[in-house]
Order: sequence, then structure tokens, then C-alpha cells
Amino acid sequence: MRKNNNKPSGQIMILVSPWEKGFTCGILSDGTTLGMNSKDYELCSTIAKGMCFAANQNPDKIFKLGLEASRLKKIKKNLNYLSLPKENNSNVVDFLQHLRNKKERENN
Repeated sequence: MRKNNNKPSGQIMILVSPWEKGFTCGILSDGTTLGMNSKDYELCSTIAKGMCFAANQNPDKIFKLGLEASRLKKIKKNLNYLSLPKENNSNVVDFLQHLRNKKERENN
């Protein structure tokens, strides 16, 4: 799916628009592989179809997942303020250290 230069080699877009009964969801593709090989195009196309199917079959669940993703994004943004070493790639946060750092910032 990606070339060596880390730029996308093609794309399949999922469009979500408001509708009188809630929303409508569809896939936008110009019908070509857009620089993707057939295996990558089939993979992306199948994932896009599955995402649209899930949104249409379980809109309440997909909406809740969207809310959860937004919440997690905010949490991740807030975690950037913690003084964790750059090499620490775990999801474990030392909240006692966070509170000490916060107290230091407030005292300065």
C-alpha cells in the first residue's frame, strides 16, 4: 500500500454525509487502482466496504466508537504533558510522577 517514500500510493475514500434520516455513507473511487497494485486495491476496497457496512448496520455502535476515539485522542494529547522518557513506548503512565511534575510546575 505504501511506497518506500512513506507517501500513499493510492486511495479509496469513505464519504459520510448528513441525511434526513441520520447519515449516508459511501465509497468514492475512480475505478482505477490509483497507483496501487491489485492486491492492495482489493485490501483497501474490502476494508472500506466493511466500514460502510458496519456503519449502516450498527450506526449507534459506530457513533459510540467515534465518541470513544475522540475521547482517547484527547487523553493522548493530555498525556503529552507528562514527563515520560521518549524511549518509553508503553501505555503505562506513572501518575505519581505526573502529580510531582504538576506540583513542580505550579510552584515555579
